[in-house]
Amino acid sequence: MKVLFITEEFPYPLDTGGNVRTFHLLRALAARHEVVLLAMNRAGLEPAHVAAVRAVVRDVHLVESPDKGIARELGAMLRSASSGVPFILERHRSRPLRRKLQALLATETFEAVHFNHLDAALYSGDIPGTTLRILDQHNVVTNQVKTTLASETRALRRLVLRADFPRLTRLEATLCNEMQACLVCSDDDANHLRAMGVTGPLAVVPNGVDLDYFRAGAELATAPRLAFVGTLDYDPCERGLWYFCNEILPKIRAKLPGATFTAIGRNPSRRLLDLAGPERGIEFTGRVEDLRPHVQAARVFVVPLLSGSGTRLKILEAMAMGVPVVSTTIGAEGIDGVDGEHFRIADAPEAFAQAVLELIGDTQLASSLRARARQLVERSFSWQEAGRRMLAAYPGDDPRVRAIA
Repeated sequence: MKVLFITEEFPYPLDTGGNVRTFHLLRALAARHEVVLLAMNRAGLEPAHVAAVRAVVRDVHLVESPDKGIARELGAMLRSASSGVPFILERHRSRPLRRKLQALLATETFEAVHFNHLDAALYSGDIPGTTLRILDQHNVVTNQVKTTLASETRALRRLVLRADFPRLTRLEATLCNEMQACLVCSDDDANHLRAMGVTGPLAVVPNGVDLDYFRAGAELATAPRLAFVGTLDYDPCERGLWYFCNEILPKIRAKLPGATFTAIGRNPSRRLLDLAGPERGIEFTGRVEDLRPHVQAARVFVVPLLSGSGTRLKILEAMAMGVPVVSTTIGAEGIDGVDGEHFRIADAPEAFAQAVLELIGDTQLASSLRARARQLVERSFSWQEAGRRMLAAYPGDDPRVRAIA
């Protein structure tokens, strides 16, 4: 089957959770079907990145990404007001990408179009009616906005999100119902979509881990070091780190002054960088080529997220590397683990700090969590299993997909 795979974000390098999921599922899809990729040419995209994807798919088509700035944001806001498309999605819509899509459809026949993320599904109306439509919902965007609103303090952003929320709820359900298959990361995400009115087919395709690449270290780290990995200009990560550094880490260091915290990931905000320094025990590495040494040097991996949706790849990778995890409830959403057996769950700052301190102070508890966490990842979160489930959502493939009735 010939498949057109549409994604705004080019799926390489593998330095974000979204890219990791996209690349591994794209590779699984291309192993079974003939895949053509249509994506944006982002700033910083290197020939080696494009070559890595070209080696997987039949062809790659890149469209130049428009310049970001206040003029583009204002234009998106005006279009949103007239079109009814929520601003949070309208700001991602690209006329050049749509023109390229139309040109491809005029010259080639595709049996299926795979939309990567909800914003890609905005082009669903351009797809011929006989073509199979597949949408990979990396997260439930409506739920992401809902959880962000619960903790958002900036007045203008709250105003925009409040205006977007009801329109987004309707549009997300509508777009999902236009699909012949909608992929979700977890049962939780499927339940959220059902509650929003999605009646079409849903298939659980969990995030995964490269189990050979992410291996547990021989020994549990002994230094009181904490770590976090994420895309630090992604709003849920940025806000979660601000919360952790200001509300949780001081409580940890009050009882354990030698505790330090390292945040690994690209583009930390100015306000986060201003927190860094040895007096606070905070370090930002920026983007790194190999995150494993940084994570394996930590005694505890923290996930202090207050908003978002989907399943966090970095939790799974930390668990695979044998680093005990402390997370908020939202941070661990979609992972079928047990608090106190595979990780620790804590939402209030005092409880979160106490869970971290217990894992630093109790080697037996930390060792038990790390062993069971690795077993859980091996059992349920390999990319091979994720690929099998995705392929089963396509006609003519393995019918044993885990679908939500």
